[in-house]
Amino acid sequence: HHNRKIGKISRKKGENGRVGVELSGGEALAVRRENLELMPAEKKAKVEAEPQSRTLKREDVILREFDGSHDPDLLVLYYHLRDCSFDGFNASEYNVQMLRYYDSGMSLVCVVPRSIGNTQYFLVCLRHKDDDQNTLCELSFQCMRQFVGVSMLVKRRCFVCNKPGAPMCACQCACFCSKDCQGRAA
Repeated sequence: HHNRKIGKISRKKGENGRVGVELSGGEALAVRRENLELMPAEKKAKVEAEPQSRTLKREDVILREFDGSHDPDLLVLYYHLRDCSFDGFNASEYNVQMLRYYDSGMSLVCVVPRSIGNTQYFLVCLRHKDDDQNTLCELSFQCMRQFVGVSMLVKRRCFVCNKPGAPMCACQCACFCSKDCQGRAA
């Protein structure tokens, strides 16, 4: 069932004279020499130029943990692509990050309502103007959406006093329970 798959010879030797081969997904095999075929240089260059595929896996533990926290410093959930891990922002960190995204050529594409149990959230989805800068979004996938770009899951809580169920402001990317709270945030 591994016929026609592409891999690289690894340093690890297989037993009984077999050759260690690492497939692109990270799986290691021990293959008999007569079952290996050398890839022509031009095909190798084409394969290496293709973007690496990523397999996403739904892990609702992260979303449940985020949903269960009432800590005002955990207002926004995002996926840090470089570190391959989820992390959280408080309101001021989220604001700074949104400005960084805008400065780097990203723009708001959509804001999508989401819920976990009875708790309301919104998914803020941004995309870079250069399509090559966008990847399949891990967080959107966890939230049962397919999106290419960056997204952040935001709790529907006041960004100042942390009151649940606060309405969204005109920008659709933040929530404030009153004009007083909105004024204090500015």
